[in-house]
Amino acid sequence: MNKFEKLMMIVRRPSLWRAFMRGAVASMEHYSAMRRLKVRTCLDIGANKGQFSALCRYLFPGVNIFAFEPLPEVARHCARALGNGDVK
Repeated sequence: MNKFEKLMMIVRRPSLWRAFMRGAVASMEHYSAMRRLKVRTCLDIGANKGQFSALCRYLFPGVNIFAFEPLPEVARHCARALGNGDVK
């Protein structure tokens, strides 16, 4: 998937816009593999900017998401991008 295709997937999904505008470009390259899963909890180890967590939030509304990022500055960026407290 190239960057343009990824951007177009995000543009067509308004619920991903907030994270995108705050620097977390959802990991859409995993979309087709993950969309068929039944998930209750998502662990994002090495969360970086929250790309994987943003995709999990989109695909599995209401799922428990635990994002771990050891670098304090990057963790703050991730928290800002994902916002509203449903990601721990």
